[in-house]
Amino acid sequence: MEFAFVNTLNLSEKVSDTTLNKFEGDLLNTSRNLPNVDYAGFLKLLENLILSKEFNTIKKFTDTSLVLDFCFIKADLIFENKLQLKDKEIKKLSAYLKNAIEAYGVISFVMGIWEPEEDETPWIRNIKILISLNESHFISKQHSVDDLKNRWVA
Repeated sequence: MEFAFVNTLNLSEKVSDTTLNKFEGDLLNTSRNLPNVDYAGFLKLLENLILSKEFNTIKKFTDTSLVLDFCFIKADLIFENKLQLKDKEIKKLSAYLKNAIEAYGVISFVMGIWEPEEDETPWIRNIKILISLNESHFISKQHSVDDLKNRWVA
């Protein structure tokens, strides 16, 4: 469990740091220049977002991020002896941590905000394999990179 937690935490930190560094200036400028909109205007903006292609990507990224955060919270509660689980459940949580960080890494790659490192740790290698499998699937079916992105974010 500790191994899974530490590996997931390290990889999550790398992905998050890259993401924050990439968008730091944009996020600050965007948040300062948001227009004041009334409720009807807000509903229209929300409707446009939901109908856009980017919505599924943002939703998938948010979902994987929330699953990862949930795993971290649960693992932390176990380490602080505030949550008692059976060994079988702890093993499931370890596997869930691994799957969550892999999904987070893949969607971060698909969004273009993170690239796997050159190291060959097993978890980075798994992320690279998942990315390659999906790319090869879409190339063999003569799909575009946009199709690949849609497959991961739908």
